Amino acid sequence: MSSIISLHEANMHKPPKVGHAARKLSELIQARLPVPDGVVLTSQVFKEFLIESSIKERFFSLIREKQMVQLQKLVKERKFPSYLEEELINEIHHVKKNGFSARVSTVFSEEYDSKNLAEEQLVEGVKRAWASIYTPQRAAHLNAYNMFPAVIVQPAVHETKYGQLFTINPLTNSKEKMIIEVQSPKHYFFLVNKEDYSVVNEKDFFTINSPLFIKEKDNLCEIGERVGQYFEKPQKIRWVFGKTGYLVSSEDITPEDKSYFIKLAQVNEHVR
Repeated sequence: MSSIISLHEANMHKPPKVGHAARKLSELIQARLPVPDGVVLTSQVFKEFLIESSIKERFFSLIREKQMVQLQKLVKERKFPSYLEEELINEIHHVKKNGFSARVSTVFSEEYDSKNLAEEQLVEGVKRAWASIYTPQRAAHLNAYNMFPAVIVQPAVHETKYGQLFTINPLTNSKEKMIIEVQSPKHYFFLVNKEDYSVVNEKDFFTINSPLFIKEKDNLCEIGERVGQYFEKPQKIRWVFGKTGYLVSSEDITPEDKSYFIKLAQVNEHVR
């Protein structure tokens, strides 16, 4: 059985093999939500890399010693097995576009994302994604579940706008409102009524410098509602707009998200 699988099939595999991020994206694809298909290099690929590159013993030694900087260097410098590279290129051809992105599919909220990779850069992007897991801050949190990271490879999206959507208001836990966060070109927040997608802070939204068109805002809100209903839990959704809109990831809203908005609300009075 192949160690590299299609993203739309990832939810058929357990989280230790493909990671939570890939499983959720797979479910969104099957729910016909706008997620670019791709492939997942399962945790087995990383294990094969350690064995074929003859660094397995050194890897576990550095893990035990919590020498994360040296471990990152070790992973990035070792040659990617040629048979795995050939398999990856063959598997990704069905979604081949103008460039690729590679990112880890982990339980950690901060994700490494290498964008706009040419085909000849893809294996280096995968190795950098693997290496990004092994930081000094995460040394105490690595375990059998996330020690062998899976990597998601998708077509690159040449975004003009990107941000997050929260399917509830994390500040108040209000299920009647959503928050759209736009992170490009500037930082904006919009509190939106779910009933009709009207923006509570209209003065901020309908300015000449508004980062979103009304149709884009409504499209995001509709997608956010569908994702929230699908998972039956409040979701934090990463999105991008290029020629069209795409979902990058979806994860459960946590208490940390409320803390995030409490800090932002101190300087953004319209988020309430």
